[in-house]
Amino acid sequence: MPKNLICIYDLSCSPCSYDFIAFLISAELHRKRYSLDSIELVFVAGPKSGFRDDTIRTNEQNNEFFYNVLIPSTSLLKSCSSVHHFSDSKKLQKFLDNSEHIFPRGYSVKNPIADYTFGGITTAHFRSENPVFLKAPEYSIKMARSFLESISTNKKFILLTTREILRDDLGTRSIKPAVWKDFFSKLDLDVFHPLIIRDTKFSFSNSKIIDGIQEVPYASIHLPFRMAINELAYISLFKNNGPSMINLFGNCNTVYFNEYDDRFDVLSQNWFKTHYGMNIGAQYPLTSMNKLVVWSGESTELIKKSIETIRNACSKNLTKTPHDFINKKNLAYTTEVALKKTILNIKSGLIEEDWTVFLKYNSYLNSGILNGEKPFQLIKRLQEQNVIPRDSLKRLYEIDEKNGSRLSKDSELFFAS
Repeated sequence: MPKNLICIYDLSCSPCSYDFIAFLISAELHRKRYSLDSIELVFVAGPKSGFRDDTIRTNEQNNEFFYNVLIPSTSLLKSCSSVHHFSDSKKLQKFLDNSEHIFPRGYSVKNPIADYTFGGITTAHFRSENPVFLKAPEYSIKMARSFLESISTNKKFILLTTREILRDDLGTRSIKPAVWKDFFSKLDLDVFHPLIIRDTKFSFSNSKIIDGIQEVPYASIHLPFRMAINELAYISLFKNNGPSMINLFGNCNTVYFNEYDDRFDVLSQNWFKTHYGMNIGAQYPLTSMNKLVVWSGESTELIKKSIETIRNACSKNLTKTPHDFINKKNLAYTTEVALKKTILNIKSGLIEEDWTVFLKYNSYLNSGILNGEKPFQLIKRLQEQNVIPRDSLKRLYEIDEKNGSRLSKDSELFFAS
């Protein structure tokens, strides 16, 4: 009997956005962690015409995004065997009653939980888990290959994805057309062929964003095709935008230009620190070496240099090797995210995957790389403050003892509880 993971994306507390990709990656990491056979994806309708009660998008835009991005995204995860949609809480409860493995941890109909902000991915990175990858379905690969061969059978395709909407952008997320025009003008067109994927809203615009550069409207409206053409490209180039998420966790060679902008929460230094464990120079957690975040606006020379960095990683066969921490600050920030996420998870009961976080954390404490409370001390304090269940210290001790008392030989704190 196959063991499936029920993965619930609850639109009462989760956005209709490309953040869904982070949820999919977190879910797949969870499935792999527990050696489950496949994922059953469950969408739960929210209170505002089926979506979360926010002002990010109109109901019409949410519906368009749901059917053009969220639903097709599930086809990028090979382990996703089925998709369900519930708007009736009683039917959802009946569906969950016989479910042994549910993600996010602690989810219930009465206690909906969101898990789309990279906490699970960052924690998996902290535990040194292997990365997982999205993959374009075979039919879309054939379509993309046919399209590219209709242009050329021997050129290398350089793909630029633009962001043209003005939300959360005062100039740091949109491309600088003059820079890209200059970069493209200096390409050897006997070797390379540039292509542009525009925002969906502008995919069939009568005016080109950069004169003389071919655009690919179909990729703007068909997500599996978008994934496929990025996989087949020599290099894919982005500013900070939603579609870059499928590349960061896909089999794609990707350069991602990013700048902090503290005027917007999701672009601020604090956001990257508290959700991704990142500081300037750091790479997205659990992304492979053929993905490069460049902490700067784009320039012609920087684009060229970044492409060389990616191709060097490819030549060394590092396309599935994850980035490491760049410095102590990156590690410290990541540790903070991992501990915060683990403590949140423990609210539904402490289990062995939490112990592995404390084991890694303890090793950094013992080596002097990090400073902080020892795991048993931390859990004892949080338990006494009623932040986590009263049996958490006991559970941590039992799991540690089962695994050879690797956290601490001293059980004094356990008995003191």
